[in-house]
Amino acid sequence: MGRRRLTQELYDRLVEGYRESPGNHAHAARIAGCGWKLAKRSWEDGWKEYTYAIPIKDQLQADKEGARLQRSRILEEERTKKSEEREEARKDAIQARSQEAQAAQRAGVNALAMANIIGKIVLA
Repeated sequence: MGRRRLTQELYDRLVEGYRESPGNHAHAARIAGCGWKLAKRSWEDGWKEYTYAIPIKDQLQADKEGARLQRSRILEEERTKKSEEREEARKDAIQARSQEAQAAQRAGVNALAMANIIGKIVLA
């Protein structure tokens, strides 16, 4: 059998095969339509003559790390958002308590004023 032409499409299919079953050379070769030796070489060494074709095991590891980093960023954004929401709720609660205290104070002042007016009317 002749040497298989190395293309981006072949590399991508090998990566796809290894994503389904990491380290399984026969499976990746079946998906890509090449021999298991080429699949194994691609997994371990990549294709040195092409800069895009780094070892597939390294490619999958980089993908995993990228996914972890992205997940960590998303979780951090969610934590920050929740923290900001809690802080906003705390400020709203403080403002509501302040308004309630002011309303109670005003009600007390109004009650004293009414008592004073009623006292004057009764005495008059």
